[in-house]
Amino acid sequence: ILRANRACRGILGTRPEQLLGKKLEKVFPLTAMPQIESAFVRALRGHARELEVHFIWPSGKEVTLALLLAPIHEGDVVDGVLLTARDLTGVRLREQERSRLYEELQESHRDLEEKALALEESQAKLKSAMAEQEKVNAELREIDRIKSDFIGIASHELRTPLTFLLGSLEYLYESLPERLSEDERSLLDYSMQGAR
Repeated sequence: ILRANRACRGILGTRPEQLLGKKLEKVFPLTAMPQIESAFVRALRGHARELEVHFIWPSGKEVTLALLLAPIHEGDVVDGVLLTARDLTGVRLREQERSRLYEELQESHRDLEEKALALEESQAKLKSAMAEQEKVNAELREIDRIKSDFIGIASHELRTPLTFLLGSLEYLYESLPERLSEDERSLLDYSMQGAR
C-alpha cells in the first residue's frame, strides 16, 4: 500500500499511516484474499472489478466492505491499482431491517386476509341466522294469528249457547222461586255458577 487517505480510519478502523507499506494480505482476511488477488490481477490487466468482503477491525467490530479495484493508467500502460473501499455495514443492516419489516408486513397482511375471510364467513352465518330467525318470526306471527282466530271463533261459538243457557236459568230462578224445592234450587244455583 503506497498511499492511504484519512477515510481509512472510518472504513478499515486503522489510521492511514499504519497501512502504508503493508501488503494486502496483511490487511484483509485470508478468506477474501483469493478474490482480492484475482481482482488485483484483472485491474493490472486494465479491467476494474468490484467485490464484497467481510472485514474485522482491529477492535473486533465486523463490517461489510465493497472493494473496487480499478487500474491506474499512465498513457496506455497500467501504472498501478486504485483500491477504494466503502463500508456497506449500515446499508446491509438497513436492508436486513427492511427485509424483516417486509416479512412482518407480509405476515400482518396474511393475518388480515385470514381475519377478513373469517369476518366474511361470520357475516354469512349471521345473515343466514337472521334469515332463519325471520322465518321463525313469520311462523310465530302466523301461529299467533291462527290462535287469535281460534279464540275469536271459539268464544263466539261458546258464548252464544252459554248466554242462552244462562238467560234460561235466570228466568227459571226468577219465575219459579216458590215452586222449587231446596234440592232443585241448589241444582239451579250450581248450574248458574257453572254457566257464568
